[in-house]
Amino acid sequence: MKKLHIIPHTHWDREWYMPFEHHRYRLVELFDDLIELMDKDPDYKYFHMDGQVIPVLDYLEIKPHMKDKVVQLIQKDKIQIGPWFILQDEFLTSGEANIRNLLIGLKMVKSLGGKPVMTGYFPDSFGNISQAPQILRGFNIQTAVFGRGLNEVGFNNEIIAQKGINKSEVNWKSPDGSTVSCVMFANWYCNAMDLPISGQKNTDRFNDIIARTKRFSHLDDLLGMNGCDHTPIQKDLSIAIKNANEAIKDVEIIHSNMKDYLDIVYQNRSKYDTVEGEIAGQLTRGYHLLINTASSRIDLKKLNHKAQIKLEKEAEMISSVNQLYQGKYDQHYLEYAWKLLLENHPHDSICSCSCDAVHEEMITRFNKVIQSAELITDEAARSILSQVNTESILGKGLAVFNKFPYQVTDSVITYVDFMKELKVNHVKLFDLNGNEIPVLYRKIENQFTYTLPKDRFRQVEYVDRFEIEFVAQNLNPLGYTLYDVRPVDEPNYIHLKLNPHKMENDLLEVEINGDGSFNITDKATYHKQENLNYYEYTLDAGNEYNYEQSSDLFEITTLGQIAQINCLTNNQVKTVYEIKHSLNVPTGITPNNEAKKQLVPLEIKTKLTLYRHKKQVKVNTSINNKAENFRVRALFNHKIQTDKVYAEGQFDFVERSIHPWSGWENPSNTQRFQAFVQLKDQSNGLQISSRGLHEYEVLRFKENQLAITLLRGVSELGDWGVFPTPDSQMKRTIDVEYAVELFDADQQYETAQNGYIFHGLIPKAYDVISNQKGLKASQFSIMSYNHTSIQMSAIKKSENDEHIIIRLFNLSNYKQEVEVSINQIFKAVELTNLNEETIQPIEIKNHKIYINFKPKEIKTFKLIK
Repeated sequence: MKKLHIIPHTHWDREWYMPFEHHRYRLVELFDDLIELMDKDPDYKYFHMDGQVIPVLDYLEIKPHMKDKVVQLIQKDKIQIGPWFILQDEFLTSGEANIRNLLIGLKMVKSLGGKPVMTGYFPDSFGNISQAPQILRGFNIQTAVFGRGLNEVGFNNEIIAQKGINKSEVNWKSPDGSTVSCVMFANWYCNAMDLPISGQKNTDRFNDIIARTKRFSHLDDLLGMNGCDHTPIQKDLSIAIKNANEAIKDVEIIHSNMKDYLDIVYQNRSKYDTVEGEIAGQLTRGYHLLINTASSRIDLKKLNHKAQIKLEKEAEMISSVNQLYQGKYDQHYLEYAWKLLLENHPHDSICSCSCDAVHEEMITRFNKVIQSAELITDEAARSILSQVNTESILGKGLAVFNKFPYQVTDSVITYVDFMKELKVNHVKLFDLNGNEIPVLYRKIENQFTYTLPKDRFRQVEYVDRFEIEFVAQNLNPLGYTLYDVRPVDEPNYIHLKLNPHKMENDLLEVEINGDGSFNITDKATYHKQENLNYYEYTLDAGNEYNYEQSSDLFEITTLGQIAQINCLTNNQVKTVYEIKHSLNVPTGITPNNEAKKQLVPLEIKTKLTLYRHKKQVKVNTSINNKAENFRVRALFNHKIQTDKVYAEGQFDFVERSIHPWSGWENPSNTQRFQAFVQLKDQSNGLQISSRGLHEYEVLRFKENQLAITLLRGVSELGDWGVFPTPDSQMKRTIDVEYAVELFDADQQYETAQNGYIFHGLIPKAYDVISNQKGLKASQFSIMSYNHTSIQMSAIKKSENDEHIIIRLFNLSNYKQEVEVSINQIFKAVELTNLNEETIQPIEIKNHKIYINFKPKEIKTFKLIK
């Protein structure tokens, strides 16, 4: 006999078309009603709290006196929560942020005395990342639930059709082979909401639910989701189910729960088809995929990138060194910062498809995360450096921290202070072997500064500050490298002879064209690409979710238009050119989706930087926007012959076809990436790396030019109503950063590593007390390896003890073996899962461990002192 499982729930977008506090007011009402109903109605057995924990915390923040009651219901499994802390967007948050979301979510469920719903709950994610099954299996989760990606979704989430796999249950496999068994909401997660309680309407509605779900299901157990976005509970649900059971005899209707239902799904997994990799609407007409949330509110995307990097690559890394040196690690403060960051990761928040008030609050949260991360980092760094021996330093010590587990050569920008009475006017920079390093500096006289000693009142001082910039070569992996900043009497840098409109180092020649685009020649291979980085301006008749070109197909580019070009600096450290464009663009779009006749200047200022020892051309683009309803992209011509594009994502290097399947109708095929995107053929490649840009397109109708979206302005939220978003027009100056690099085809992963380095921001640097008889060495490294296919996503203190967690992953499609050198301070190494539970010990031989990776495999290790 078939069963229809009715699962009452609400999908709780924490903030969306209303700001957070408006939504929370209704959340409090929902919890109050739910608690009262569960007390009164013994047949109302379960409520699914949307696969996340934070709604419970938001409620208890208003009504802390209800905690015992809520905890009691959670412990009895009547209110089922988790495993996520929040329901995130998978594509626009880092791989590590996806893991921390689960790690913190499970921890919070445990703190409430509950047992989580152990499933990957993605009811409304705007597509699903390829490595989600591997992440879930890393927490011993065997099932998942998702709503988008396999079916054709129309306006307001209407299910139009399904392509390919057309059943509600599928197995989903990651590139490494990890598999979870899934429920796909073929009839969305509201197919059984607002049920009539009696009469023919009751019978007809339940029969309709049964017919619709039976059509798509492999199982005799059918799924009815009693709820939708922010829906209040249905207080008469028990009556509706009772009456339906009396009228319908061939199907048993039960008040069920997600845990029990997913057990049934998992037990029947042998019946299902398998889908592999990302599930993002590839087999649809290409509309309503919500991919252009990747370019809504670029300012928020940049802040998110900065906050993630400062937590993942700076605060936790430098705190880990301090844990080894001093036994100090701000774990509670770091968890606070992570939770605050995750509050900005719900899909309607980080996707920037919410009202302006939501975005304003997100900016405050991001800034609080960044401030917290920076202070944690600074405190840890000062603690470390207070113990380092600097007796060999003749001037002022400078420590540069490398965030990566391999040697890095990168530009460093920092400052060093000298006491005013020393009357320092010029400086030179040396490594600890006495080798001079070219350095740029700028003296800023009589600067106020202060320190906050741990044992006395604040100390005030006025200093002569030197802002310095140099290229640090071969920085110690996952550790620090010391330099010596010495006062001198004469300037030590010179301006080099300038070749007009040309930048050059030992690796590259860069010619700047009259229209501001540029050509790059790789000196080693003579590989040359021309007309890189010109700008395209089109009108956008869409909204925060979806880009839609205007009906008149208005488009203007800077290609062939004369630009103002000036060299700002050319010396032994770097060459910098400034390029200015001014385009006359429409002020906006008419009600007929055509260009308005009134024009306004769009000013674009570009700075191109080529460092002496770098193979990348760094691009900083500043857009002063006064228009509305538009999109600005950087376009890159190339001669690469390929039908594939490679996009870095969450623990993956996703290969996508430039040409979509035959059923794709949308003229646009924008896609998402995290750190970088590549095109390559048998000989040559082109890579664009970014800091907070996430949308690209290969223009299949033009000549396969690569386009990176820099800015988009829209007037409304979109979706089910009309919600104006005037601030999302981005009528201000926005700066974006990215880097351009050519590569030989067999250097794909070496170039990818350069992309990670650029994405990770410049190295952190701190001045150090000179002539200090510290006990710690002047150079330090936690661990290192030399393998470009293997990357690191995390270094942190473990959750439950004082040891260090390292997470590595294989970016390639091939098995890899890597030799890892670990500091002799470590006496043991253990392989763990993502929840940091030990799987097996790893043998250490001469301070080295040897690790085998399957293709695209993620591995986590605990380093034990």
